[in-house]
Amino acid sequence: MSDRLINLTRVNHGRHGTDTVFGEAFYTPGGICGPRIQQDWQIVILLSGSGISCVGEEKRPFEPGQATLQVPGQHETVVYAPESPTHHTWVAVKPEAVPPELAEALVAAPKVIQVSDSLSKIMDMVMAQPRYEGPLNTRWVDHMGLAALLSYLCVTESSSGLRQQSVVEVAIRHMEQHLADPECLATAAMAASVTPQHLARRFQAEIGLPPSEWLWRLRLERASDFLLHSGLSVGEIAERCGFKTIQHFSRRFHDQFGRSPAKHRREAWNAPVKR
Repeated sequence: MSDRLINLTRVNHGRHGTDTVFGEAFYTPGGICGPRIQQDWQIVILLSGSGISCVGEEKRPFEPGQATLQVPGQHETVVYAPESPTHHTWVAVKPEAVPPELAEALVAAPKVIQVSDSLSKIMDMVMAQPRYEGPLNTRWVDHMGLAALLSYLCVTESSSGLRQQSVVEVAIRHMEQHLADPECLATAAMAASVTPQHLARRFQAEIGLPPSEWLWRLRLERASDFLLHSGLSVGEIAERCGFKTIQHFSRRFHDQFGRSPAKHRREAWNAPVKR
């Protein structure tokens, strides 16, 4: 098997560990990678264009927003869009660095998935990391490579029906990720594929609270975390957590915790250290 690259215009081997490499590649129309024998566990995330991963006789098309998993030892050729440029990021992890139980699960996993927020954030975090050569950076990159593989697996398990998330669980997860969005309640119902009225009924049945009240609790809990564990101003915290004004935030916070946001932070930061 030969290993060839056609119409590859630029490749950025962004971050290296001992066993892991993160990078990105740009192809002009008609790009091809292969044929080759895959050496690593590799996740390819398509950002623009399109691609078909040809493994033996099987063809696996994937589009922007999707990821494909390449398995060590497979004979593969990846053919990219003939009519448009293609841009993708990737992470490759050596087989010997992957725990056997994870490798076994990956072999059985679907080979094309929708990219999750967690996998996207891992890729973005590593590629944005300033270059630093040293053992600490090397270990960090290796750990992030395993995290990417585990994140891929988590997506396949949640979508394979091992445990179907309830409407309420999907909505709460969406709320947690979009606290600053003023339309969070409406988009949470859309994320759960139900009407706002049905979502309200499910919340009442499973939690005993309307979704609006649960959202305010989430916002206040996140605000409390920011007050205790960040240097953000009260105004910045209010904005990040979805409160319309500082006054609105302060009133809601006092109702929940019995003290103002500033006092909440001051008392926590000035508390004596327990020994």
